[in-house]
Amino acid sequence: MEISQFVSGFMDGDAISNFSLELQKVIRSWGVRSEIYGVGRHVNTLVPGRCLDVKTYKRDPSNIAIFHFSVGSEMSDFFKSLSEKRVLIYHNITPAKYFHSISEEKAVVLRKGREELLELASVPDLTLAVSPYNAQELKEAGFSNPQVFPLMLNLDDLNTPPRKKILRQHQKSPFNLVFVGRVAPNKKIDDVILSFYYFKKLYEPLARLFIVGAYAGMDLYLAYLRALTIELDLQDVFFTNHIAQCNLVAYYRLADVFLCMSEHEGFCIPLLEAMYFDVPVMAYHAAGVPGTLAGSGILFHKKDHPAIAEMMMMLHQDANFRQAVIQKQRNRLKDFDRGKWAQEFRKLLDPLMR
Repeated sequence: MEISQFVSGFMDGDAISNFSLELQKVIRSWGVRSEIYGVGRHVNTLVPGRCLDVKTYKRDPSNIAIFHFSVGSEMSDFFKSLSEKRVLIYHNITPAKYFHSISEEKAVVLRKGREELLELASVPDLTLAVSPYNAQELKEAGFSNPQVFPLMLNLDDLNTPPRKKILRQHQKSPFNLVFVGRVAPNKKIDDVILSFYYFKKLYEPLARLFIVGAYAGMDLYLAYLRALTIELDLQDVFFTNHIAQCNLVAYYRLADVFLCMSEHEGFCIPLLEAMYFDVPVMAYHAAGVPGTLAGSGILFHKKDHPAIAEMMMMLHQDANFRQAVIQKQRNRLKDFDRGKWAQEFRKLLDPLMR
C-alpha cells in the first residue's frame, strides 16, 4: 500500500508544500511508502524528487490518496477519477474579490476553485480541515462530517541560526514591527502600514516595519503599497520579498510585535512562528485567525489604527503585560506537540488502512 499526497503546485517554503513534507515524514515513519505528486509545470523545488509529476503516479485501489485542496486546478478532476481511498485536506480558498483589480488571472483560478469544491463534496472517504473556520466552509459546501486537523509547525526549521548581517543592520532600532506572509490584497498590508504610521507619529519616530514575504505576481498591489508609504512619508518600511530561512529567523528575532491585519486566512502559520520566538501577536478577528490563536495573542474586531498603535506601545513599554501575552502564546503552542499531532493523524487514517 502507498499513502501519497497530491498538490496543485509545490514550491520550497510554501505552507502547503511544507505541510505535505511533514505528513510524508510521519507516513514513512510507519514503514509505508509515500510520495508527493504535483502538476508538473507548477512544481518548483530545489530538491530533486521532493515532488514528482502526477503523470508518473501508478494507480492502485489499495492505495490512499490525500489531496491538499486550496485552488482550482486539473488535480481536482484527477482526484475525482481515482478508485483509491480518498482523503481531502482543505486549506481554504481566498475569495476572488480581493484580486479583481490586482490580478484577474488569479481571480479566475480562485473562482474555479470554489466551483470545484462544490463538485468534490461527495468524493472523499475522509474530509479534513486545517481550522474550525475551514470545517464550517466545508459543511456549507455540502461535505459531511469534516474533521479539524491543524497544520503542523516544524519547530526544528526555526532553529536555523539567524542571518547576522540583518541583526547588525536593525538591532539598534528602538522598535521593530513585523508582518510575515505573502504580499497579497487579502492580507491587507495597507492596514499594517497605516497602523505603523500612527505608531511612528504618536510614539516612536524611529520605528521600523518589515513586510517579510514574496510578492511575485502582485506587482500592482506592491506598487500601491509603495505609493502609500510615499504618501505617508514613511522612510522605514522594508519589503523583503522571498527570503532564506536564516533571514526569516533574523526578522523574527528582531521583532517587538507581530501585526496581522489579514481579512482572510485558512490557518496562518506565521502566527505560530511569531509565538515560537516570543513575539507578542496582534491580529484582526477574521476568518481562520481566531481559531489559530485560540485565546492567545491580542485580537481586535475593529481596524482603529490609532488604538492599535496605542496597544503596540503598551506591549512595548509594559513588561508585565507583554509577559502575560507571551505566556498565553507559549501555552497555545503546546497544542501543536508533534507527537500528539502524528498520533491524531494515524487515528484518522486507521479506518482506511484496514
